[in-house]
Amino acid sequence: MNRITVFSDFICPFCYVAERGPLAELRATTNIEVDWRGFEVHPEIPKGGVAAATLFGEERFADAQDYILQLADLFGVRMSIPTHIPNSMRALALTEWARSLGKLDALKDRLLDLYWQDGVDLEDEDVLRDAAKSVGLCPERGMSASCASNWEMRVIQNRAFGYELGVSGVPTFLSENDRVVGCQPIEVLQRLVR
Repeated sequence: MNRITVFSDFICPFCYVAERGPLAELRATTNIEVDWRGFEVHPEIPKGGVAAATLFGEERFADAQDYILQLADLFGVRMSIPTHIPNSMRALALTEWARSLGKLDALKDRLLDLYWQDGVDLEDEDVLRDAAKSVGLCPERGMSASCASNWEMRVIQNRAFGYELGVSGVPTFLSENDRVVGCQPIEVLQRLVR
């Protein structure tokens, strides 16, 4: 079985399109194991988040919205563009805890959809609690884990591991055979399993 390591962040629109489009198609047609690693792409975003237009500039954000939605449409992915970008550490820490309980994929997918389809705030405790509960995890334990230093350290270690492998942005897909950076068509992702 081929193994692919994916470095991704909840707040990255290209990660969402890649995971819901080409990577989902590759998983459906190829026998692969995916090792998803949360990679905090903007650790400088303060707790409470920022307006996307503030982070990127109003004109650049407006142009990016159009481009991202066209790209999503090209890959058959439905999404909306949130105008608020949260600090993703808490959600990433929660997924590391979920990984330890065998629920990483379910929780990661739930949080991705909540952010990119419903525009929820991934720092909101009710959102995180409900997401944990929806995949069969204890919401109270999840809330404790989402701000526990040992789970936050795992997120920091994921980023450090990525840097060691030459990851400088997300999404990045790595296998023994190749490396693919960015949201690419399935034909490009297939290089990873040849």
